[in-house]
Amino acid sequence: MVKRLPVRYIGEYDWVAISKWVMECLWCFKHEKELAKRGCYLYKKSDNGMDSVATVFINEELDKKVDKERLQSLLEAGMAKGMSFCFAPFFTDSAKDYANEKGVTLIDHDKLEELSGLSLPKSSEEVAGLIVVIKPKYFNNLVEKKDRVYLRGGGIPSGVDHGQVLLFYVTSPIMGIKGYTLIKNLSSGEPNAIWKKYSRQSAFTDEEYKTYTEGKSTVTAYSFEEIKEIPEGIDLEKIREVLGSFNHQAGQKITVSDLERVRGIM
Repeated sequence: MVKRLPVRYIGEYDWVAISKWVMECLWCFKHEKELAKRGCYLYKKSDNGMDSVATVFINEELDKKVDKERLQSLLEAGMAKGMSFCFAPFFTDSAKDYANEKGVTLIDHDKLEELSGLSLPKSSEEVAGLIVVIKPKYFNNLVEKKDRVYLRGGGIPSGVDHGQVLLFYVTSPIMGIKGYTLIKNLSSGEPNAIWKKYSRQSAFTDEEYKTYTEGKSTVTAYSFEEIKEIPEGIDLEKIREVLGSFNHQAGQKITVSDLERVRGIM
């Protein structure tokens, strides 16, 4: 007997990317072209010799519900062909009634969360991940490894979960964000227990880990699959300019809106 595991989205949090993944990987549509940048897409699907066309509208604003007028303007803009899908975090009741009347399939926050298997934010001020601080030597070690884990003193920070982003701030002489990844799993515990489980994946040697964890009662392991490097990096001055403040010695949590601003300068 073969147990079929549910298909899950694997990638960084991005409302547009997740929405397109649902259309292509779950519902088997083929992307044809972008009709409006990060907003409207044309898809096609062939099923038993029959071709279907679908127009997909994507709104990624977390702090504003799509209302009837907005949905109506999308449909009447002249781009809609065939079936219509609209992905947005939230819809007003009037938008839902209008969509039902016009035969538009709505995919909101809760539905996209169910489809992707991710825990998705409901506000732009919710936590999107962490900027962590790492020395150049250990960053390079993690980049080269196939199985990777970032070990950090302390427990799991409130609001931080799998599926969120780790941004790697590399210390002197680099002093900038040089890469990022998606948290695959988190595990917190006593230093010896964490080392026993994750030593093979860590950038530390045995002695380095002993030195790092001296006096610490808890360590958290952040496992991930690959670091996406940022060739030019984002220097400390630019990070502080974009975020307003940044703790370059301990790192910090970042919100969804913080992450969007950082993405804008990558």
